[in-house]
Amino acid sequence: MLIPFPLQLEDKTLTAEDFRRFSTYFREIILELVPTSVEVSFADATERSGHPQQTDESRRLDFAYFADECLLLSFMLASEEVVLAVVEGIDPFVAERCTEDWLERIHHLIQKKFLEEKERRVDLQTGLLNLSSLEFLVEEPRFRQNGGLLFIEIPPPRSRSRYGYIHVQKASRLLQSFVKDIGLLHYMGHSLFALLVDVDPLAYTAQLLGYLRREGCRRVHIGVGSTQAQENFGVSGRLLLDQAWTALQEAYSRGPYSFCDYTTLAYPHRHPLAEPEAAVRKRIQRAERNLEKFCLVLFKKDQVCRRSLEDLFLGPEDMEIFVWQEEFYVLLPNFTAERAQLWASDMVVRLSARKTAVSAGVGHFPYQDFSAKETLGHAKKALLHALFYGKKTVTLFGAVSLNVSGDIYYAEGDLVRAVREYKAGLVCDSSNVNLLNSLGVTYAMMGNRLALSCFQEVLQLEPRNFMALYNSGLYYRATHDFKMAIDCFEQAIHLLQESGGEEKMLRDISLQLGMLCSEEGDGKRALELLLPLAQGENDYLLDDILYYIGKSYNDIGESKKAIAWLQRAVHAHCLEDKTMSLLGYLYFCEGEGNEVALSLCRRSVEKNPVDPLLKLRLAEVQFACGEVEEALCLARKCLSGKKVQREARKTLAKMYTDLKEYAKARRLLPE
Repeated sequence: MLIPFPLQLEDKTLTAEDFRRFSTYFREIILELVPTSVEVSFADATERSGHPQQTDESRRLDFAYFADECLLLSFMLASEEVVLAVVEGIDPFVAERCTEDWLERIHHLIQKKFLEEKERRVDLQTGLLNLSSLEFLVEEPRFRQNGGLLFIEIPPPRSRSRYGYIHVQKASRLLQSFVKDIGLLHYMGHSLFALLVDVDPLAYTAQLLGYLRREGCRRVHIGVGSTQAQENFGVSGRLLLDQAWTALQEAYSRGPYSFCDYTTLAYPHRHPLAEPEAAVRKRIQRAERNLEKFCLVLFKKDQVCRRSLEDLFLGPEDMEIFVWQEEFYVLLPNFTAERAQLWASDMVVRLSARKTAVSAGVGHFPYQDFSAKETLGHAKKALLHALFYGKKTVTLFGAVSLNVSGDIYYAEGDLVRAVREYKAGLVCDSSNVNLLNSLGVTYAMMGNRLALSCFQEVLQLEPRNFMALYNSGLYYRATHDFKMAIDCFEQAIHLLQESGGEEKMLRDISLQLGMLCSEEGDGKRALELLLPLAQGENDYLLDDILYYIGKSYNDIGESKKAIAWLQRAVHAHCLEDKTMSLLGYLYFCEGEGNEVALSLCRRSVEKNPVDPLLKLRLAEVQFACGEVEEALCLARKCLSGKKVQREARKTLAKMYTDLKEYAKARRLLPE
């Protein structure tokens, strides 16, 4: 059987998206080719009310003409829409001498230059912008002054080139579905993508990582560069590329699903958990060395204040004070944790009376199995914990402090350190459900099976814990245990409805649950959940609803409605392999045209040559279209797929029966 080449190059036509992505380049082309032109704007030609109209009826060209001292050039798009280029400022002397032959030639030349520019800026495999375009765009003022860049590597699960091509196209569709209008997506080659944004890139990074993991990507690494990491804004767009690339190299060491922000690498002293310089650390450690019991209190001003605090502290004679930048470490020998907390609270009140607002964190030794050296870091973590409660607060180091520090590392993509903090927190409080949930989520992001045991432990402690049920559902979905995922999501959605929870979270669970019910063939329940969402806001998962609604209608026997929704799904390019396969199969079953059905089913297998269900549907349609040998060969290959083995036996037996090879049919269905 002939195997189609999987790399489908983009059509050499213009689209509306091209005029949005390349408007700057297209304007330059027109200004260069049209003499004396000053300004160019692009608009939808169907909205003619605001555009100049052709007044000279003797003109025979409808794609290039003068009107109201403007030259209008129309360009037909692949979608049969028309984009109008309005060229202004042309000298009247030049306009009078422009013949129709010249206009026809210049229009043809401009369109040719547009296509050449598009090919130069676009990756032909994915249709995304390429490296050449990225190098140009990072130098634009809007990105140099307030920009961010994400390098996203999604390695293929197999090394063979056939699967590599298909993997890149699938990864490209997933990213386009998520990104939409967030920024400009590029393909750099070798499964490396780049997302250029003019907002804070960290606002989307963790969400993108979770989305790609849920969609079945086995490994994802993201490196983040930002103008916030530059001492002088706008110094160089190229520097943004170097930052994101450096951060990506660090992300490799953080697990299969990880990201890294360059800012944390470039300026470690700015990190919220940064310890004092080495000289200060050594002085504190020398003072602690021979103490069997002590507390270390870290004070920090809640606002900028030039006043020194050293002379304002009142304490025992053996108290020692160490200063680093805006932080004041006070060592209290032989103090218990409770006594140190009371003393620190008194100092906060005393300093407040002097119009100096401070907060404090208290580290104490001995505590659990922690060493004396770790008390310095404990004081900083307790201070960060205190800042969550507002100004003028004092907090004692404990399990929640480690939850806070773990969350900081998690938000930066440093999952290994986050796990270390959460596990240390569980040493302090083994039944802390927030720590167990946080540890489970982090394990899940790392692809570690211990995630489920964390969620189960929470549910043993609190059977109605919403977050544990929700996280368990996500874990089961990622591991393809859909029945368990449905059970967890059903319980979670019930709890959320009972408590009148957040609308956005309710929509998210309804979406996840609806898609899972559809996958399991429960079309009625899936439609109950998904149809209301189809009218909702357009986020990165809602396009997928179109396929699942179509599938669900098919599951309850309403083929006409299924076809209508699947046609919408094909137009939206959502889950193309599954959508084309099911739509083609329904065309075949409903007698809507075997040739169209064959074309759709064949294209679905080209996009996803691994799924046995897609291949089995193609085999059925091929057999009906007279491609008997190809159909039999493909159906026999499906016998090894556990998911469709029973259906494959029935289909193959029916084919042999139609061919009057009854012995072969009986061997497939011995009953």
